[in-house]
Amino acid sequence: MIEFIEKGKVDMEVVYIHPIWADIHSHYINNKLSLIYIYDIQSGRELVVNIGNTDHHTTHINHLTFDFKEAFVFGKKSFLNLIQLPYMYDADLIKYLQVNEQLKRNQTPCHSFFYRKFHNVRGVNNLIPIGKHIESIRKTKDEFLQHYDSENGITEEAKKFDNFYIKSLHDIEKNGLYTSNGFEHSQYNIYTTTSRPSNTFNGVNYAALNKEDGSRSRFISRFDGGKLIQFDYDAYHPRIIGKMVGEPISNEVSGHQVLADMYGVSYDESKAITFRQLYGGVQDEYLHIPLFQKTSHWIDLNWMEFNRNGYVKTPLGRKLKKGNFRNMNANKLFNYMLQATETELNVRIISKINGFLKDKKSKLMLYTYDSYLLDIHPQEFSLLNQLKILIEGNGFKSKVEIGDNYSEMKPIEIENKQENII
Repeated sequence: MIEFIEKGKVDMEVVYIHPIWADIHSHYINNKLSLIYIYDIQSGRELVVNIGNTDHHTTHINHLTFDFKEAFVFGKKSFLNLIQLPYMYDADLIKYLQVNEQLKRNQTPCHSFFYRKFHNVRGVNNLIPIGKHIESIRKTKDEFLQHYDSENGITEEAKKFDNFYIKSLHDIEKNGLYTSNGFEHSQYNIYTTTSRPSNTFNGVNYAALNKEDGSRSRFISRFDGGKLIQFDYDAYHPRIIGKMVGEPISNEVSGHQVLADMYGVSYDESKAITFRQLYGGVQDEYLHIPLFQKTSHWIDLNWMEFNRNGYVKTPLGRKLKKGNFRNMNANKLFNYMLQATETELNVRIISKINGFLKDKKSKLMLYTYDSYLLDIHPQEFSLLNQLKILIEGNGFKSKVEIGDNYSEMKPIEIENKQENII
């Protein structure tokens, strides 16, 4: 039976929390809550905090306090914008780490009708009867409970992923990208096949902004006199692979130039050859090169382990399980491991950057696989050396560019002095 609560303290042990946002089109940064559903996993008690729905008396979230031993939130990354609770974890993550999929987004016929009929109405979820929201939420809650281990609780693996992925990417989204027309906000989705996040919102793919059509030029600094600074890893994937297989590429020179010298071809030609080796399988004619000889051997060993144990582990401990993938082969598995490793290295760095900038004006505004775009306040250009040290903290060399907009960036040199970073 549903209990509506309007004020006071909600004190429970372990709960599932499912927020409903009022508007279906707005980014959560600019959105409001319609209601919050809270389920006590031990007692089965169901609470609803109605914030904006027209179907019942409303309250304000500030009228309540919450005391939970553990809380599993549907869409924690968004929820963090309004409420931050200790021991709060993303509900999707519990299923994802087991079967490589996120929880289903359920929609009743009533939802379909309202979304179709009132597609352009702001706050349409406030018009849908609360009972229909509950009907949808319960299906997702029940699915979550199928994957949640009530006896042993959350695993250390899940805590680690939640800490690095959810909070780190939320902080970037919250910072936003400033444009000539005001702020835009990206939205990362980590629940992909490899865990490499996609980043699309409102029809814009922020993970693949076109470099040639001028669409990047709208992104500018939010600060008067500020600059955009991009740190871009040099030959990132070849360098990651070099470390994975025990044949690291020196940071003293360009990674692609090192490979070009190995092939005996030009710099530009080398990129195409490297791409084929890394994503299409190592060709016999390049097996004499130690990096590719060891890579080929590593691929074979990784494939044998996958078939023998039924899984392989990423550096952060996520299991890529044989039962979760169809039509897997040795080279595809290698690419999945490479992308997962890349992402896990990145989220650690993002966490450090966000921590370093926490009490400063400058912002990390975009992360795209092998680069970080920052909006630097004019009084904080002195931070660039410390940022470079942080970003190269995993041992990978970066190139740095500066610009008044994201389309017109020019290379700069930053002296990498080893300083203490507070």
